[in-house]
Amino acid sequence: MTSEIFSELISASMRDAGNFILGIRNERVDSVGQAAERFGLFPSEDIYVEIDAEMARSVLKEVFAYDMPHHLEMMPPERAKTLASAFVDAFAGEGATYFSNGDFGRWGAANLPEGMILASTAMQATEATFEVGVLVITPHRIACAWVMDED
Repeated sequence: MTSEIFSELISASMRDAGNFILGIRNERVDSVGQAAERFGLFPSEDIYVEIDAEMARSVLKEVFAYDMPHHLEMMPPERAKTLASAFVDAFAGEGATYFSNGDFGRWGAANLPEGMILASTAMQATEATFEVGVLVITPHRIACAWVMDED
């Protein structure tokens, strides 16, 4: 991931709505629970559902573009899509596995109803009322892009 894209994601994380966990660590973990714990998320394995790269892009595009309680635009959706793709694609050649805290896969990324990712039906990985994110695990590093918000 270029430093420009990472810098823009950090700037986006300082938006007026919600809180954001964004990070990459050069370390190996044995489970998604360990990866979650490294970023301050609840370590329970039951929270996280494996998703494919396409779904990870869709999840991140929504949480970068909109606030969760009211679905207000926080950045242009096309820019959010570019940033989400850059984040996910940074790990594509590393045998990455992606996880989120909701079972969005039953729709498929292309058919996901607008705003469904932002629903509060996701399993809690923090104390926040609304939260959705993506954890990435590769053989040699882990990453997290997680957004939390309150109503």
